[in-house]
Amino acid sequence: MRGKAINTIQQAVKPRTFSVRPLFYASVLSAGVLLCAFSAHADDRDQLKSIQADIAAKERAVRQQQQQRASLLAQLKAQEEAISAAARKLRETQNTLEQLNAQN
Repeated sequence: MRGKAINTIQQAVKPRTFSVRPLFYASVLSAGVLLCAFSAHADDRDQLKSIQADIAAKERAVRQQQQQRASLLAQLKAQEEAISAAARKLRETQNTLEQLNAQN
């Protein structure tokens, strides 16, 4: 029994052999995962920049359309005022003609 105990103790105290191969594989796997994550972040950043550029272009287009709309509204107002002035002169002329016809 004493021999068995010594044998068990020797097995428990026996130094483990250190293998580099599993550590290397784990390192390569970890590096691959990290690089994959970084490339995914780079793709996300590129996609974000693309979306931001699209938004900026659409904002510029909206501003340009707003300027065109304001310009067209100003033209419409000027034309309506001109039509109103012409209609007023026409009424005045018609009234003058009616007065002249009434006098004769």
